[in-house]
Amino acid sequence: MKKYELVLFDIDGTLLDFEKAEKVGMKETLIRFGLRNDDEVLDSYNEINISHWKMFEVGELSLGNLLIKRHVALFERYGIQQDAAKFNDYYESRLKNCGYLVEHALDILDYVKTKSCKIAIITNGIYETQINRITISSLNEYFQHVYISEKIGYRKPQKEIFEHILKDIGGGIKKENVLIVGDSLTSDIKGGNNFGIDTCWVNPKKLENHLNIKVDYEIQSLLELKEIIA
Repeated sequence: MKKYELVLFDIDGTLLDFEKAEKVGMKETLIRFGLRNDDEVLDSYNEINISHWKMFEVGELSLGNLLIKRHVALFERYGIQQDAAKFNDYYESRLKNCGYLVEHALDILDYVKTKSCKIAIITNGIYETQINRITISSLNEYFQHVYISEKIGYRKPQKEIFEHILKDIGGGIKKENVLIVGDSLTSDIKGGNNFGIDTCWVNPKKLENHLNIKVDYEIQSLLELKEIIA
């Protein structure tokens, strides 16, 4: 088994339950604006949000445009008349207070702490929102290195964000001794492929990989990382 000197963790869908956070934050926002907030609307927003983040990943949308256009798309689908910018501001204020851990997140981090490898967070998203969620979930107690795309200027799956991380952490860590752990094939795993590091796909729903994206390890539970990082 390979010895890893650095393990990069995605957070949303990997260490934090983003589906729950999104649902709670969006429901509170819809209620605040007096709008329909049933499961159909919440599921529609989830679908729209995912599609817009994928456009961001490939450079078709800037982060600023993504944040507004996803709400505009939801409003158009349901004939809603609202200020998308104000709606987004309130939504982000709710989302940043939703730091729900996935099962075994802290267990695996406690285990990794006993090993000699370094760990870091690598995440796309809004800097203020992500930092607050990392803090309230206690993830900040485990990570000295946190890299958020909005702050760095590069996003997953761009190889430049990985180049920045290795240069910032230093210590002469080689690519062959780096592992990225994440739930997104198109962001985390493709990013790892682009940079030339090993990848671990967190896939609790046992989704099929229909994309031409190489996966080195696939796990359903974070506890399975023990065998990989042992």
